[in-house]
Amino acid sequence: MDVVEACRGSQELEDAAQIWAEATAFRDGESEIACLSDSLPIIEAVLDRSPQAFVLLARADGGSAAGFAAVEPITAQSTTETTAARAEVAYIGVRPSMWGRGVAQLLLRQLQSRLTAAGYTHAELSVYAANVRAVALYERLGWQPVGAPTPHRQTGKPEQRYELVLEAALASYLPLPQNLVGSIASSEDPQRRAWLDRLPGTVRGLARDWGLELGAPFQPGGQCSWVAPARAADGARLVLKVEWLHPEAEQEAAALRFWDGNGAVRLHADAIFGDTIALLLERCEPGTLLSELAEPEQDVVVCTLLPRLWREPAAGHGFPSLQAMCAAWADETEEAFARAGDSTSSAGLDRGLARAGLELFRTLPVSADRDVLLATDLHAENVLAARREPWLAIDPKPHVGDPVYDALQHMLNCDRLFTDPAGLAWRLADLLELQRDRMLLWLFARVVQESPGQPALGEVAVRLAGELSW
Repeated sequence: MDVVEACRGSQELEDAAQIWAEATAFRDGESEIACLSDSLPIIEAVLDRSPQAFVLLARADGGSAAGFAAVEPITAQSTTETTAARAEVAYIGVRPSMWGRGVAQLLLRQLQSRLTAAGYTHAELSVYAANVRAVALYERLGWQPVGAPTPHRQTGKPEQRYELVLEAALASYLPLPQNLVGSIASSEDPQRRAWLDRLPGTVRGLARDWGLELGAPFQPGGQCSWVAPARAADGARLVLKVEWLHPEAEQEAAALRFWDGNGAVRLHADAIFGDTIALLLERCEPGTLLSELAEPEQDVVVCTLLPRLWREPAAGHGFPSLQAMCAAWADETEEAFARAGDSTSSAGLDRGLARAGLELFRTLPVSADRDVLLATDLHAENVLAARREPWLAIDPKPHVGDPVYDALQHMLNCDRLFTDPAGLAWRLADLLELQRDRMLLWLFARVVQESPGQPALGEVAVRLAGELSW
């Protein structure tokens, strides 16, 4: 798949307009698709508003148009001057037949690179709050919500504004990943800001102590860590990960040491000091994200890696339990439901179903027939192509418990969760040679647990409940 610029009068611009028409109709449940004479002027209008505006077109390997993005500078109100280096993603769309193939992610990454190179510091966009797939993708790539949703000026549907920090003053002494900057800029925790202030000195000290030559950090990166390619004195190609020490990160090094490269990246060194954890890791090259493959192909890779990680740790291992994590999350979700009042979610998840889901979320870990070390966060963005093996897992958040749980995060990231949730659960269960009924129960429970933050999951929970043998 490649990305090209769609110029005025070109076939590529007409392709972008056609995709806009198809994607909009599909999103809004319309049977009629706008004709080119109606859709093309909408995309051309973006180019008309500024000479700096541009349209990118993503093409599949066969050359067919797959998705597009139209971008323009943001202008100050009532003037023709642009505001401080901000760009607006006016439109972004993917042909419905290409959903789930990483097209939107590719376009967003290309936009980040192009806008950064052009000197922009921020990008902004708006999305329907109910478009849960788009919202999930934007947030995974570091976009941060700005303010509360407001009604769309034409449809009246709630629309959420999002912002991406492309470059910030925080990076004056050390290049910083965009997601890390955005996360800390929006945080109210002064300790995290202080940690970021110390980060340049921390990175320099680690490079000195471990004899490393460092490259620029990977973009857009994670929300809690600085991760960059490194070369050791002996020429070994490694990765340095410097992370804000939070509960999910405390046992990452221990898990990687336990797996010793079997399905996951190898750990070469680690250190914990104060509020920082540092890991020196095997570098995955070429480092392609598994998310660039179609979802069914992702299933096979994920279900090949997971069983290799599922081993029982020795007594006294020190890893946290899945049971404790689920109990804590269930408590938080109950509080969220209580704040919601009579309606537990905008998707119509009633209280009885919510209670049943949370009860399962608490009891399923107890009824497991075995307890093994889990990654708990293995999905297509946490699996990279490598040389030592075709694919390796990264960024585990280890807990000990029921292996069935470990398939959930991948399913939560799949488009098929919203079209055929039971079929998705059964497919993963079959690939992993696990019980179908138990996989369905776990997925239902986890979807209920996540529904306060993603109301569209309420409908998924209702559909899954209809497949359960109560």
